Parts: sequence; structure tokens; C-alpha cells
Amino acid sequence: KPVNVTWHQAVAFCIELNKKEKLPKGWKFSLPTEAEWEYACRAGTNTKYAFGNSLSNDQAGFRPGIRDVVNVGSYPPNYWGFFDMHGNVWEWCQDWRGPYPQNNEIDPIGPSTGTFKALRGGGYMDNAERLASSYRAEKEPNYGSGTYGFRIALKKTIETH
Repeated sequence: KPVNVTWHQAVAFCIELNKKEKLPKGWKFSLPTEAEWEYACRAGTNTKYAFGNSLSNDQAGFRPGIRDVVNVGSYPPNYWGFFDMHGNVWEWCQDWRGPYPQNNEIDPIGPSTGTFKALRGGGYMDNAERLASSYRAEKEPNYGSGTYGFRIALKKTIETH
């Protein structure tokens, strides 16, 4: 259970993982952007949660039913097989937190600078509203909490022809 992790620690983990793993050229591990995180969370749905417009403690870890972080995989995965996208721990995203782009963009990236990093997913101490696929939170990147963690994404960085 990687909890009480700052954004800086999560990024450092990805950097070390990239050094140790033998990935094909043009691939790397990193934190997901907010857009990538939400896309994975929704898993092709357009409802409030990956499981529909309501959420139960049988589907995700959140208040009032949960009292602590649980092991990944304690709840059913979404339709694409991702576990714990809702609840359990907040997950750091790569981007600085900022307003959404004004125009309709595919896979937008957040601002290049800022004060706060984006967090998604909600934690076990939150109510269901804060676990919605679209809910956005923010915190200073050097802040760690027992309800903050991360997931990694494998990303293509360059064209490999």
C-alpha cells in the first residue's frame, strides 16, 4: 500500500523504475495525466462512476463504511480491469492543477507551472461525491498523507517505426 507519498516521491519512484526496467525504446513509466487518469477510470462509461451513477461500499472504499486503506484489488475492477479507481487513496497525477482547456481537446495536458498538483479518485475518508470520475482535487507536491498514493502508467514517448 503506497500511502503517505508526496508527488515528488511518486515521480522519483517512476524515475527509478525506468532505470531498472528494460523497456522497449520509446516507452517509460510515469504518473498519468489527469486526462489519462479520468479516461482509465471511466473505462468507456459516461456515468458519474465507472459502475454507474451511484457507488456502494461493495464497489469502493469510502465513508461511511470504511475505516482504513485496504489492499489493492479488495474491490471489483472497472470494465477495463483497473482496480481501485474510486476510493481507497487519492492518486497523484503528473499535471499541475489548472482550469480545463477552453476548446475541446483530446488528451489535454495541464499547465506547465503551478502551485498545486492534481489528485484524483478520492480516499477512504471521503464521501461518494468526492469519488466521482470527474472530481478534481489539488495539493502542494511536497505534501504527503495517509490517504495519498499513486499509480503508474506505461507511456509511449516517441514514435518507434
